[in-house]
Order: sequence, then C-alpha cells, then structure tokens
Amino acid sequence: MAVTNKKASEAHWSVQVSDQTVAFVSRLVAELTGVQLGVNQSGMVRSRVLKHLMELGLTDREYVAFFQQNKETETQALVSLLTTHHSYFFREYSHFEFLETVTLPALIEVVRQRPDRTIRIWSAACSRGQEVYSLSMCLSRFLATHAPDLRYQILGTDVDEQSVVLAQNGVYVRDEIKEVPMAYLGNHWARGQGEISHFVKAKKSLRESCSFQVFNLLEMEHKTFGQLFDIIFCRNVFIYFSPEQVEKLAKGFMQKLTAAGHLFVGISESLRGLGLPVHALGPSIYAHVPKQVSTLLPAPMVKNVAAPVRVLCVDDSPSILLLLKKILTREFGFEIVDTAANGVEAKAKMKVAKPDLVTLDIHMPVQDGLAYLQENFGPGHPPVVMVTSVSRDNLELAHKAIALGAADFVEKPSLTNLLERAEEIRTKLRTVLRAKSSAPSQLTSVDKAFESSQSIRNLENKLRVIFIQKADVQRLSLILETAEMIAPATLLVMDGTPVGFESKRSIEVLHEEAPSGPFHPNRIYLAKLSQCPYLLSRVQSLHKILLTTSVMVFGRFSSDLKNILETWPRSQVLLEDCDATTSYSAKENTVGHLVEIIPCTSFAYVARQFFSNSEKKKGAA
Repeated sequence: MAVTNKKASEAHWSVQVSDQTVAFVSRLVAELTGVQLGVNQSGMVRSRVLKHLMELGLTDREYVAFFQQNKETETQALVSLLTTHHSYFFREYSHFEFLETVTLPALIEVVRQRPDRTIRIWSAACSRGQEVYSLSMCLSRFLATHAPDLRYQILGTDVDEQSVVLAQNGVYVRDEIKEVPMAYLGNHWARGQGEISHFVKAKKSLRESCSFQVFNLLEMEHKTFGQLFDIIFCRNVFIYFSPEQVEKLAKGFMQKLTAAGHLFVGISESLRGLGLPVHALGPSIYAHVPKQVSTLLPAPMVKNVAAPVRVLCVDDSPSILLLLKKILTREFGFEIVDTAANGVEAKAKMKVAKPDLVTLDIHMPVQDGLAYLQENFGPGHPPVVMVTSVSRDNLELAHKAIALGAADFVEKPSLTNLLERAEEIRTKLRTVLRAKSSAPSQLTSVDKAFESSQSIRNLENKLRVIFIQKADVQRLSLILETAEMIAPATLLVMDGTPVGFESKRSIEVLHEEAPSGPFHPNRIYLAKLSQCPYLLSRVQSLHKILLTTSVMVFGRFSSDLKNILETWPRSQVLLEDCDATTSYSAKENTVGHLVEIIPCTSFAYVARQFFSNSEKKKGAA
C-alpha cells in the first residue's frame, strides 16, 4: 500500500487508535516477547502506535489491512516500537561502583586459573548498546590498573533486531558521550566525518571485546551459550514481566552464572519473595547461595551508613544552586555543606567547610572559575567538577578549565532535564571522588576532535539588547567593561529617563528621531523603554534585513517587556537569574522565543554562543 505525503498530512489530523487496536498490538507483543502490556501501559501503547500510524499515513481501520499484507515487517516494527526503552551510559552507576569495588576484585584470582583468563559478561536486554559499552569502558579501565593479564568478553542481546543493529554499529550522538565520566572515556571514541560529524563511534579498543545477538529471554531454557557468565546484567526488564515469568527468568540466569558470579537487576527490581536460592549482596545484586563459607563471595552488603560526601557548590545562579540542592541530597549520599557566589567567597568558605568535592561555575562576578583554579588549585585541593553553561567543546573556557585541574565537566541542568542530568552529576562526582588519587583528567581524543571556538561573522546583521532599570546601572558597568570589544552592536534600553554611567567605552544616547543610520558593530547605544516600538521598526528598515537578536532582561520581567518582545522577531531571550520562582514564572510568559535563565555574568558568552550557532545553522542550510 503506497503512502503519500498528502495522505500522511491528512492522517495527522484525523487518525485515532481504537481500544481494539491497542489490545491487539499489546497481545501480539506479549505473545512474542513476554512483555506484559496491560491497562497501566495502554496510554504508552496508544501514543506509540498513533505515531507509527501517522508516519505511515494510515487510519486505524486501514492499518488492519496493511498489517495483514506486511505481517513480518510490521510485527518486527511493533516489537521494536514497544520494547525499546530509554537508556543511557552508566545508568544506575552504583552497580558499576559495586562491580569495581567488590565483583571484579573477587573474580581476579578465579579467572586467572582459567586457560583463557577471560571474564565473561552478559548484558541481557541491551537495547541500543549503551550498557554494553559502559561495561566495556569500565572493564578496560579496571583491568588496565588491577589485572592487565586478564581479558573480558561481553555479549549483548535484545529481542529487538533494530536495536541490536544499532548496538553493533556503536554510533551515538555526541551529547550522549558527554554524559560519560572523563575517567572512563579514554581514547575509545572517534568523531564522525561529514554529515555524521555530530556523532561518535566506538573504536576497536571497545568493540573488539563485544558481540551482539538477537535473543528472546523467554527462550532461555532452550539456549546454550557454550559457556557460563561471571557477570549478568538484566536491568529494568523484570518490571515488564509477570511474577511467574520473572521467577522463570531469574532461575535461568542463575543457571548460566558461574559459582562466583553476580547477577545485577534494576535498582527498582527485586527477587525477594520468589523463593529462589539466591544470596543478596546489595541493592538488586545477587549471587548463588554459598554451600559453605567462601573467600570468593563477599558478605551480604549492609545498608550504607558511610558519611555523606561533602560538597561545596560555587555558582552565582540561585536557580542552579536550588537545583543542585535537589540533586545532591543525603538520600543519594551527598550533602551540600556550603555555597559561594564567586571564587573569592569559595576560597574563604573552603577553609571552614572542608568539602570532599567542589562544583564550580566559570562565569561569576569578582573572580570567575578559571581565575579561581589558576590561583588555588593544587595538591591537597578537593577534586573539582565544572557545572557551567559553557559548552564542553569550548576551547578557550571548558578545555582550559580541564587544563587548570578540573576533573570533569557538566553542562548546567535545568528544570526540564533535571532528572536526566541529576544522575550524570552524581555519577561524575562519585567517579571523581573515587579516582582522586589517580592522575589528573586529560582531554580525550574525542574531546580534542570536537574542540571549537566561538566565532561570529556578519556582525552588522546581529544585535544585542539589554533591558535595564536605573538600579542595575552599576552591575551593568562591570559587565560592559569585561565584555569582548569585537561584538555586534549593543542597545541598552532603560526603564525611564536614561542616566549616564562611567564606562571606558563610548555610549551614544538615542533621541526620539534616532538612529539616523544602521547600528554599527562594537558600539553601544542607549535608549528609553518608550522608544522601543519606534526603534524596532526603524532599525529593521535601516538594516534592510531581519536582525538576529539576543535580548537580556536585567531584574524583574514586566508586562511591558512581554508586549515588546512579542513584536521582536528572531530573538533569543535571556532572563536574569534573580531567584528560581520569579525566573521560571517569567519564562512561562515568553512563549515563542528561545528562552534561557542565566546570571547576568553569563550574558556575553551565551549571546555569543547563540550568534555563533545561528551562523552554523545558516551554513548547514
């Protein structure tokens, strides 16, 4: 059945997925894979099938006939659609910590007795391969230090054929790799070329020890792998099976586990209450019940009562500090012992707080993060993880921070991606703390491959606008003095009659009839808020082009500004981070623009990044 673009467009507005189709698809996938898709999952099934029908350009009724005509390919498509779940590198990092501190040390002497000296690992339900390559990075790093005479082999299996193909390719978006702690990255990844230059590929050093197969876990009793496994990861999978199926699968895994092996299931999953002969070692970690006391099996893991990791957070953003307080809690083994708004404050508070770790921003008043590292970092200083709005690929700032001693780098979280970034931050902090006795972090080959410098072309087609109040004049003076000299024109818009202020840079005051000509790069203009409607139309006509504009709002966001911004096209809007509640409330009133909430000290950098990216997009187009 041919599917036309016109038909797909019409289906976008008319298609609905019936209860009968949801039930049919759920039953089909359950029969093939064992994944239980009941009432609680019906919303997910409906939304994914709806997207599939829209892509095909078919209605619910038409899909029935289409499925019968394309049964084999559509069956696989539905399995892929409903069994592929979100995953990421080093997910549930506590398991990797246990692996390195308990499992692998206990296995070393056991594996050395084997002729092939190989540790065997099975990643069941490996999805697109992130877990497999996380294990490979972990094993590569651990064995290089503790047992270079040993090898490892990892088998990744999944019921979805498409996921297995993607895992075999080992290609991921660059941003996914940024989440990996630098201590594990090594030189295992290479940047793509040409059209895939925003992707990375696992090198032979990672892939040569990994293999992949399509495999349905429900067929485990009929499958012989020709070997037992020392480590089995089957995480966040049991939640999709019935208790009877979980019991059957767990028995199958234990039968394929060596005597000293460990089985890891998802943190939210448990084998308790199933009556299985398993020995719980820790949260969702199991081994065979020992027949006698063995030195090869660690004692059951007791509840972690260790003191929390003490963290000093250095940032001038109230919102970021609030988010970090939500992320670094005692529940996860952390405690924020103090905060500082700049490098000078951090130095003073360091002596009293005595933190184990420091999170550090780059753009801050008084003393920025780079100046702090240059002045204070050295032997005896706690490990530092950069948490900043600066891109990790930035040569002048991010890479310089690493060169000055920072152990890792996190691009700042927001309320929209808090949960995802939370685990990245905690993982990197824990990795850095455990590796603090190791050599300092070095830029990896893939980091160097993505090195970039912000460059802005066509300055005359860009404009920076700063809305300020009289109370903001002193703070603005500091920003203007530190801003780069080569930049687009800057328009200062003051609420009320413009007042002068000291500045080494000349400022042209605009009167009602001004400007008489286009704005010029590297110049600063001053106007009052009431002039904005006139200025907007006048500037656009003088420049004869729609200017790409970055707008910064100092202080509180008003309804007058909202009305002005609604008429200001192609603009990035930067709201000053006064406090989290006010800032995010203001963000909701700026629909239609690219909005970020940042401290005023980051304005110049973020605006420059916006202009640079807009040039790249034009070039790509």
